[in-house]
Amino acid sequence: MSSGGGVRDVGTVTGGMAMMNFDEKTRPYTRDDYIKYILSDQLSPTDKAFLVSSATTWVGVVPTTAAVGFFASGRLDWKKISTMMQFPYARRVGRAAMTLCAFSVPHVIVQQSFTSRLLDMDDHTSGLALHTKRFMLGQRSSLMFQRTATREVSREEQASLAQEGAEIVQQNRGSRVAAGGNASAGLNVNLALSQQALTPVAQSGYKPLPDNKVTP
Repeated sequence: MSSGGGVRDVGTVTGGMAMMNFDEKTRPYTRDDYIKYILSDQLSPTDKAFLVSSATTWVGVVPTTAAVGFFASGRLDWKKISTMMQFPYARRVGRAAMTLCAFSVPHVIVQQSFTSRLLDMDDHTSGLALHTKRFMLGQRSSLMFQRTATREVSREEQASLAQEGAEIVQQNRGSRVAAGGNASAGLNVNLALSQQALTPVAQSGYKPLPDNKVTP
């Protein structure tokens, strides 16, 4: 059926059907918004103390372990290692790798501890926990749907698209009227559907099989 400006590919999601309109309250929560919230004066004293303690832990642990790894790697017999590996830059590469490992492993541990403690905080009492979870959900959604055709459109563009759709419907109706000769040539979908009825068995031409019973 093509009456009413319908299309044949009903149910097929196209680029024009995957549009969303966001305002200041419903738009996606971005990384810039999260950073602005952390740097603003909206943090409670508890959240500020939590951030300060976490930053102090990171500064005290991660650079210290990186320095320990760097100086510990210098005590190895790199001449013997270079001879065995037949690689002239084994000392530089090896010390850089050991320093990076000593830096990254504590960094990951401190980060995981910070994240787990933050997610365990109550959303109703901690604004930092609420905005962190909101930001993580936004990142997860953008990662899952980054290949879709969803995009943000303005109200003016929505009005323009609605006007174009109305013009297409009018053109379709005009073409059907011109083909049929009058306005009644187009199919009234609602009327046709309301007039449909099941035909009784007596009017369908159905005849039962003859009775094979032999009568005396």
